[in-house]
Amino acid sequence: FIQTPLRFTSIPKDLIYDFLSLQKDVSPKEFFTQHRVNSYSKTIPYKSKKELSILAENLFDKFYKNDEIDLNEIINTLGYKLIEIDTPEHPNIIGKLETKLKTITILGTTFFSQHQINFAKAHEIAHIFLNHSKYIISENFSPAMESHSVDIEITQNIDRLEFQANYFAGCLLLPENRLKATLNYYLQHYGIRNRGFSPLYIDSQPCNFENYRRIILPLTEIFNVSQETMKIRLTELGLAQFAFQPTSTNKVKKSYIDRF
Repeated sequence: FIQTPLRFTSIPKDLIYDFLSLQKDVSPKEFFTQHRVNSYSKTIPYKSKKELSILAENLFDKFYKNDEIDLNEIINTLGYKLIEIDTPEHPNIIGKLETKLKTITILGTTFFSQHQINFAKAHEIAHIFLNHSKYIISENFSPAMESHSVDIEITQNIDRLEFQANYFAGCLLLPENRLKATLNYYLQHYGIRNRGFSPLYIDSQPCNFENYRRIILPLTEIFNVSQETMKIRLTELGLAQFAFQPTSTNKVKKSYIDRF
């Protein structure tokens, strides 16, 4: 594995990308202490997407109250202390997990969006709930890791840990049954029919992109997640396809494209 400032990886380009994004602020010593694991020899148990989904949905049902998932209560129930600090330590680090100290620290509560903070908490909850403390000593969570995806069949230990944590976090914040029911409500409300691609198809055509504003944006507010997380989850479940590249903001309002 290769140690980058933000993760262990088997992909050389990840080292270059992460290092360039942080090189102005990370010293050589810090570079090698961003992410520590207990052992390389331990094999991370395989868990299917279905198993991860069921575990996350059960946890959601247990801690869903007042129309939202209580992530702070989950952290407390798992025996960890949540520390929230207003100012960021670094623009690319939103959360820290310390398994020996049993702490989750959220850095920059006034800097990062609530959507980003929620995913960071859910990601670290996943590590704890899935007993990854056997393997992880500490982890720095970057907002970029929210959209990092790898195949379920991967065998590399670090990537498997991160896949499981990211997938579990997505399932916890966006449980399949509740997400499907909410999406179906909007599809019926606006009379949108499946035309063979998926229940919802979004591209740059005005008629289709209008559905992004009418459906995707409300869903992100209902579930309190970023648009990126919502898009990944809907795509994963086969509920939507996104065939547009939001690179030009002169044709659509920026608020429609806002990732976070």
